[in-house]
Formats: sequence, C-alpha cells, structure tokens
Amino acid sequence: MRSRNLFIHLKLLIVAAIWGGGWVAGRVLALDAPPLTGALIRYMIALPLFFIWLRFTTGVKLPSMSQLKIVIAIGFYSTFVYQALFMFGMKYTAAGDASLMITF
Repeated sequence: MRSRNLFIHLKLLIVAAIWGGGWVAGRVLALDAPPLTGALIRYMIALPLFFIWLRFTTGVKLPSMSQLKIVIAIGFYSTFVYQALFMFGMKYTAAGDASLMITF
C-alpha cells in the first residue's frame, strides 16, 4: 500500500513539473517565435502524446457526429483561442507573473 501511495505522489510531482515547465517554455517560445507558431509547436508535441495515451487507454468512447460539433466548438474556444492569447501575453510578461495571473 505504501509503494502505491508513493507511485501516485510521484505521478503528481511529474505532472506539476511538466505543468510548471510549460510557463517557462511558453516564455522562451514567445521571445523567439511568433505567438501562433509557439502554440503550434506546443500542440505538435502534445497531440501525438495524447493519441498514444488514447490508444492504450481502455474504455474510451469517441463522440457521435452530433456531439462532434460541440466538441469542435469547445476545442476552438478553450484551446485555440486560449493558447493564442496565452502566447501573445507571454511576449509581454514574465513566466512567473503569467502563471500567477492565470490561477486567479
């Protein structure tokens, strides 16, 4: 039981490190590349990893065609628009400041 708890805490620590590193990576990308290019690079890395995870996860149900329109709209506004504004904002502020602003 103790080793299982340790494994869960280790996974949480890895997620926090990856999440926190995203702010620094966003700032570096925003300084060297146009904002939408930075967002594209982030998703070119994340999308294949997501599909690999999806492939090996059991019980995943894909949306129906009627639900697909809603999923696309949610994805556009909550992912594309958010990432575009995030990358534009990273040009003008420090990564630490941005991470604090987004939490409130």
